[in-house]
Amino acid sequence: MSLLGADTDMLVTTTFQTNAEENVVYSREVFTRAGQTNLLCVTMFKAGKFEVRAQQIYHEGAQLASIATAPDQVTITTTANSPYQVIFDYRPSHALRTITIWTTNGMVVDAFNCKDGILSPEDSSVFRGLGLKK
Repeated sequence: MSLLGADTDMLVTTTFQTNAEENVVYSREVFTRAGQTNLLCVTMFKAGKFEVRAQQIYHEGAQLASIATAPDQVTITTTANSPYQVIFDYRPSHALRTITIWTTNGMVVDAFNCKDGILSPEDSSVFRGLGLKK
């Protein structure tokens, strides 16, 4: 199933896969902007309960960061030698709030909201033109 939001430049494709023998369901969401994947989210449920979520952030075809979440555990990794900076912003409660992708010359090229551990890309109108003043 593909959905295109009226107020966004994102395309979301969602697929589900089940394994009745192991009582497992996987959901896979691919978010694309201008034809390029910028977020991949795979979630696994076992016996109806959340098990693990893997979220990968991309820009211009390169993976920049990965967030793996399981009950009581979060692991965040970033790609070494990336031409972009990945900035994580947290709430006072220590929960992830936003992620922004910056170029080396101080421009924001992508941004993500995080609610309850689930990332969603911002509409490009939110971050377009943002950057450091020179």
